[in-house]
Amino acid sequence: MTVSGVEGMDRMRRLLSALGVSALLSFPALLLSGVLSGPASLHWVLAVGVMPLVMGAMIHFTPVLTRSREPEDWVTRLPLLALVAGITVLGTLASDRSLVTVAAPLALAAALGLLNWIGVRARACLGPPHPGLRWYQASLVSLIIGLLAILVASFMPVHWMPLRNLHLHMNLLGFLGLAAMGTLQVLLPTVGRYPDPQAGERLRTDLKYAFVGTLLAGIGAAWFRSLSWIGMLLWLYPAARLLGVALRNIRPILAAPGSAFSLLVALIGLFLLLFAGIPLVLGWMAPQDTVPFFILVFLLPLVTGALGHLLPLWWFPPGESARQTEAQHRLQRFGSVRALLFLASGLMLAVGFSHAVPLGLAVLTLFGLQVVHAALTH
Repeated sequence: MTVSGVEGMDRMRRLLSALGVSALLSFPALLLSGVLSGPASLHWVLAVGVMPLVMGAMIHFTPVLTRSREPEDWVTRLPLLALVAGITVLGTLASDRSLVTVAAPLALAAALGLLNWIGVRARACLGPPHPGLRWYQASLVSLIIGLLAILVASFMPVHWMPLRNLHLHMNLLGFLGLAAMGTLQVLLPTVGRYPDPQAGERLRTDLKYAFVGTLLAGIGAAWFRSLSWIGMLLWLYPAARLLGVALRNIRPILAAPGSAFSLLVALIGLFLLLFAGIPLVLGWMAPQDTVPFFILVFLLPLVTGALGHLLPLWWFPPGESARQTEAQHRLQRFGSVRALLFLASGLMLAVGFSHAVPLGLAVLTLFGLQVVHAALTH
């Protein structure tokens, strides 16, 4: 590898480490809903914390999935552009809604640039790229649709609420859900230390159900409620297939470090999210609690589980496997307990327990302390 290639890898690892820590630091914004508006605190988590991290992870994994060289410098700056867009969104929600016309184009530029780069790498790949790449492309298409919806809504305020609902579903179930499902198909067997020879086949065949399900759920939330249920049923198919494989391998998952169980809980949380309409209909959960429920049962176990495995790989170069392993051991300690507490806090929120969010964030704080300890001792 050339010197510039090594420097590019080091720069990418530093960027991913910073984005991972930034994502962790964004979650306490959920406690600021009494100071900020509810949407502002949630966008702090999703737009400032999680969106840049997911884009960074896509950039990190695309060369592996396409068997190609490290990303170009301009590509590694796209998550930073998304971060600027996310920060601008906070100003939009806190004071001036017209700033959507600034924030949305910035995020669109980052998403379109990343989608185009992934497409170029896929077309230049020797042989077909890994089927997981198509999930990243569908994830970015969902994000683009969601951003266009909120941009149009800023010019057509009479349609603000339905387009906002479309924006929300395309971002959560589409951008985050599709990216997570495509990654979990590979990451869960890797961390859980079990073979999954059918993963490629599922990635090739299941995307159409998840993507069409996302579109129907978003259109249903915006205009035709009945379509939402059809969309959720379509999403159940790929989610149930992956969950079934994971549960059949529960013994190696339980024997593996805590990140494996945390990723399994994230998958269970995604599965539960598809049934979130039930507590809403029964009056147990308020509509404004749907996104915090998504964060507690899905995002927190997913992010902590993935970072417990990946952060040490980003901290240290590939030749320092002993340091990577030791840092992973420190970060994944108590991972199973953390994941169960995240899941419990989400379920408590679903039945109206008002202190569920602080409980989940207290558990996240413990993981943050583990990250600080692992970083300082290495």
